[in-house]
Amino acid sequence: MAENTQKLLDIIARQKRQIASLDKKLHEVQQKAVISSIYLETILEKSPEHLYWLDKDSRVIMCNDQQARSYGLACAKELIGMGISEITKLLGWSEAIANQLRQNDLEVLTTKREITIEEIILIQGKERIFQSTKRPFYDKFGHVIGIFGISIDITERKKLECELRLAEERANTERLYLDNILANVPEHLYWMDKNEVILGCNDKQADSFGYKNKAEVIGKSIRQLGKNNAWTEKMIQAIHENNMEIMRTRQSMILEEDCIYEGKHKTLLSHKSPLIDKRGEVIGILGVTVDITERKRLEHELRLAEETANAEKLKYSMYLDNVLANVPEHLYLIDKNEIMLACNDKQARSFGFKNKSEVIGKSTRELAKNLGWNEEMIHIIHKNNKEIIETRQGMVIEEDSIYEGQHKTLLSYKNPLIDKNGCVIGVLGITVDITERKNLERDLITAKEQAEAANQAKSEFLMNMSHDLRTPFSGILSMTSFLFEHEQDPIKKDMQDVVLKSARRLLVLLNDVMEVSSIGGHPIEYREFAIKEVVDEVSELINAEIKMKGLNLLIDCPNTKVSIDKHRITRILLNLVGNAIKFTPEGTIKVKIVTSTYLTITVQDSGIGIPQDKLDIIFEKFSKLKPSNQHHTYMGSGLGLYIVKKFLDELHGSIQVTSELGKGSIFTCTIPL
Repeated sequence: MAENTQKLLDIIARQKRQIASLDKKLHEVQQKAVISSIYLETILEKSPEHLYWLDKDSRVIMCNDQQARSYGLACAKELIGMGISEITKLLGWSEAIANQLRQNDLEVLTTKREITIEEIILIQGKERIFQSTKRPFYDKFGHVIGIFGISIDITERKKLECELRLAEERANTERLYLDNILANVPEHLYWMDKNEVILGCNDKQADSFGYKNKAEVIGKSIRQLGKNNAWTEKMIQAIHENNMEIMRTRQSMILEEDCIYEGKHKTLLSHKSPLIDKRGEVIGILGVTVDITERKRLEHELRLAEETANAEKLKYSMYLDNVLANVPEHLYLIDKNEIMLACNDKQARSFGFKNKSEVIGKSTRELAKNLGWNEEMIHIIHKNNKEIIETRQGMVIEEDSIYEGQHKTLLSYKNPLIDKNGCVIGVLGITVDITERKNLERDLITAKEQAEAANQAKSEFLMNMSHDLRTPFSGILSMTSFLFEHEQDPIKKDMQDVVLKSARRLLVLLNDVMEVSSIGGHPIEYREFAIKEVVDEVSELINAEIKMKGLNLLIDCPNTKVSIDKHRITRILLNLVGNAIKFTPEGTIKVKIVTSTYLTITVQDSGIGIPQDKLDIIFEKFSKLKPSNQHHTYMGSGLGLYIVKKFLDELHGSIQVTSELGKGSIFTCTIPL
């Protein structure tokens, strides 16, 4: 009995110890639960995010005050138990908002995966954007029993992101404008830091340094680029001193600088300005450079011309120098509605404003009206701009306008302004005032007309002189011939023969000189005639001389008609045959005429021939193979072949010569019909 009692007491004692152990563990668990509860309440109270737990029907099981207050409620307790339908009525949500929330919750429950989405929710009548992370939560058996969510109000962040995106788009647009300007401006543009290292430039400047594009130039110093282009130390030092002076004085400079590009010495006109940051500190130099080597050469030639020119020429030369020194280049950009997007100050001043900021935003029509342009001028410029935008093709055009109350003629280089997507968004224009040049063109036309009138007067004078001189010569020749034929005294007859030959030579010389002077003075007369008429006329004129020298004349000429200037053809043939007779002591002269689309005249002789080294000069004025004072056999003015060449030039024809000393020459003329 005692033994059983002891066993029972041991069991009771053991159970008491087990109960005490369980009480201790329960106390520890309860303390941990209290601490966890405190932690949870702290998180719920202090967390800036919206925290909430939903059951499988999207009803609120638990949330923090942040979530409740965002719905306009005082505390979390007021929100617990509400579902999407109740909240929708409370906040006045649309069915679309409610459906989207249900869809998001359903996705978490069905996929059993965490999702992060943006949800647009109406709070106090205003749309707010929340970034929500939702994940399933499970019971102890691993079953999904609801949703745990964390939401952050990102409305302000989204607003800032939108503003940042708009700012970036504006910056990109401004960069696009700058890129268009850099690509199309005719000058070389560059900017460098205080150490004369290139920070940026356009492709024209890069090309002048011998590089394919601006990316290869950026980061190189002026000294390095100069050495690569074989600049002398003097050139580099002069440019360096100019740069230092600009940065020291903070003043812009316009100066001429010498350098070498592509192995050639160049003179550059540079407009340099200090590059200043937003704090007002000089950080480098901005340069605009124009190659004026050709202009300097022209200026030098003009100076030489001025030394011998009269006062009127001097005035125009000085005017031209001023034009070259102050070439006005107006640059502007307009959108598709012809609203001014940007321009330089020169363009702004031409519109009557102090600077470009007063012009930007105004339409070209408004600006034109302010300047007193008529409707026709405005319509033409509008039409040109519209064509450039529609065709996407640049144009170089003359446009009339009025600036400062005066009518102006402008030469405009216009190109389509294209954005990064390849869309035409407007027009880029570079305009030069060419009013004075147009006036000079009109003066030149007047001068040309006056010169033509003077040439006509000269021709009329020569025609009169020709008649007045040939008449007494004809009398001298006639009377001398009569005396020669009837003279019986041999001595007197020889003297009369000398007079007669001299008079004939003088008449030939007079005819040649008169004919040379009249070249270009008579218009070409195209009329139809039989080519054989010309050949027969020439044959009759030379027949006596042919018989006197005992030569054979062979003629091959078709009896066809041609439409060309008869007088010039006659003189060409007569001079060629006369030349052949003069230089052919004996033998044969052949004349061949062929007509098709061209009139071909061939004169071949068996005379003394022409040296090969003289073939290039025989058509020059007064050229003679054997001067008359050295060889009296071949007298003449040296104008025959010159006259032939000039008449052929007027008829758009050509002449070829083949010759061999002692064997004769062949002259072939080809004239289009």
